[in-house]
Amino acid sequence: MAVAVPGYAEYVLGILRRFHGLCRRGFGLNFLTTWAAWRADPRQPTLLHFVSLEAWPVSAADLLRAVAATGIQNAPSPGTTTPTAARPNVPTKSGTGFVMGSPQRYVVTNFHVIKSCKSLRAMPMDLVATLRAKDERNDLALLEVPGLNAPSLKLRTGRSIRPGDDLVTLGFPLAGLLASGASVSTGTLTNLGGIDNDTTRFQISVPTQPGNSGGPVLDTYGQVVGVVVAQINAVNLSQTIGSIPQNVNFAINTASLSSFLDASGVDHDLSQTQQDAKAKKLDAADIGALGRKSTVKVECLNN
Repeated sequence: MAVAVPGYAEYVLGILRRFHGLCRRGFGLNFLTTWAAWRADPRQPTLLHFVSLEAWPVSAADLLRAVAATGIQNAPSPGTTTPTAARPNVPTKSGTGFVMGSPQRYVVTNFHVIKSCKSLRAMPMDLVATLRAKDERNDLALLEVPGLNAPSLKLRTGRSIRPGDDLVTLGFPLAGLLASGASVSTGTLTNLGGIDNDTTRFQISVPTQPGNSGGPVLDTYGQVVGVVVAQINAVNLSQTIGSIPQNVNFAINTASLSSFLDASGVDHDLSQTQQDAKAKKLDAADIGALGRKSTVKVECLNN
């Protein structure tokens, strides 16, 4: 069902891209909630579309908070520009980062998380972060966070991971809608290459949402094996192939990450625990507890 309200299309497409993970049997938003959110939105978007959410309609307030936190903006009408609301200390977007290197004040994240940001903060410590190094081609960024007191994760070396290996990721997906703490997700490595056989990335089945970008990918020993970077555009691809792809997500591999850290002059701990015959694998909960100590939310502010 669609209700035409003078104008807009990209608004809802942006929402669907960010919220389709909320419903497993079809994606969209409860009509009354969406209508209430539209009425409360001072930007007054121009198309209203809904697909009923069977089990759990979110509140209008939650929707508005999530829209603001994930950076959804109206597509301007032809020949016009859309002003940005200047609310102090409200992040325009956010992602995830993790502590890596010595001294323990460096945070690795994706370049696209911090691109065009006027200022950055590491949460929940609420510390100022500054950009120390970047690699736009491989989508990596290194932040320096004075005052950060968190343990550094170790980079896996030696025998590499294989398709079918279990993985754990940590991140802050859908900021403003989900719980504020770092989320722990599990899955497997599905392919050692990325899109079009990109050798700098690998494919994972771990569920990934906006806000997970820049988070660590850990093996069953709690070692870093990658950096979460992207999810396939399920909405656009489904329009082409006629079905919705499931859990097709990507991470940057350790070779690219290690080269970036070396080029940035950052000493980082290496680990080969997987090659120790006496080493015991950790369960996902223990890996999550370990990773949470070193994972931060990266907030981008432009005011």
